[in-house]
Amino acid sequence: MVMETCELKITGLADSGDGVGRAEGMVHFVPFSVPGDELIVEVVSRKKNFIRSRIWEITRPSADRVEPLCFYFGKCGGCSWQNISYPAQLAAKRQIVQDALLRIGRFAGAEVEPTVPSPRELGYRHRARFNLDSGRFGFSIRGSHKFVPVGDCLLLEPELKPGVHFVRDFLKEIRPRSFAFTSCEMTRDEDGVVSVEFTPPASRKDREELKQLAQMAGLKIEVDSRRRAFVQANRQLNEILVQAVARELKPGEGERVLELFSGSGNFSFALTAAAGSILAIERNPAAVREAEKRRAELGLDRMTFSQGDAASEMKKLAESGEKFEQVLLNPPREGGQEELGLAMRLNPRRIVYISCNPAILARDLSLPSESGYRLSKVTPFDMFPQTPHIEVLAVITRL
Repeated sequence: MVMETCELKITGLADSGDGVGRAEGMVHFVPFSVPGDELIVEVVSRKKNFIRSRIWEITRPSADRVEPLCFYFGKCGGCSWQNISYPAQLAAKRQIVQDALLRIGRFAGAEVEPTVPSPRELGYRHRARFNLDSGRFGFSIRGSHKFVPVGDCLLLEPELKPGVHFVRDFLKEIRPRSFAFTSCEMTRDEDGVVSVEFTPPASRKDREELKQLAQMAGLKIEVDSRRRAFVQANRQLNEILVQAVARELKPGEGERVLELFSGSGNFSFALTAAAGSILAIERNPAAVREAEKRRAELGLDRMTFSQGDAASEMKKLAESGEKFEQVLLNPPREGGQEELGLAMRLNPRRIVYISCNPAILARDLSLPSESGYRLSKVTPFDMFPQTPHIEVLAVITRL
């Protein structure tokens, strides 16, 4: 079979993380390429409207191409942008959001603010999920489910690594029969406790032995508690995002805020200094219990956490004539199109929408002209440096 190649200059980055270039009227998507690269690429597959290619030769590297620090770069499915300078990553994320708003949402004049950088470009994750294979820790090869064993990950917070290494050694050397585990998720909380969730769950014997050995080693480890609510992986950037939300939502005396998909109160507790009251709705009962426990400890009586489906609860609120001056939505990756529409029925003066998927955000923000609302502010936040993933804060105001 004859190899098909062509010359290509990379002009941008797609939301998938691949570089984008055009040759002979066709768009090429090229993994691990950098805007400004001049390449010879090999065609991997042709589709109706685009071509997937891979780098055959870099004839002139981009000024934004840097040497990746990770030994596993290009193998595991994680840091696909580690060969791109950090300023270029931030610029690309802003452009991805801008393109999604224009292409999907038809927001021709929407101005996207510069991407807010992460305080740490590496070493920022206090939560990570690992694949397991015969006691070895690893990740999946990019674009497949094949296992790549790793000895270290540069994205992990230094404070999480002792717990990761301890569990890895336990599985490999102390409890080799635990090869039945297929994955584990590890999170380090602010008190230094490392939560380990195995799939499938560990036996009672394994849980007790792991905790005892960890205690002897001076580590605090909880195993398969299954009680913890979702938390953002980048603790430092999350705090910046929380403060940004608090600046946008400043309820005045007597005003009410409705928060949807509230989790365990990541944003809720940052709003308590204001004069208004908060009703927070969350589906996950464990998250509601965690938030309610913290609310009681802090003695906050202007907050209410309610467990239930966001759309169903909003319909009840609308039917009962409840009024809210501001609404905060932080839906999962699939978005909250229905919830946003229901929020407008409550006629708040401001809606803040947080999304981890620019394309879904653009779809949800395609507001009908008769809605009485406009998109007034869009800000990307770099929750996941070295990757194409983006967190976006959008502000919608009543006309």
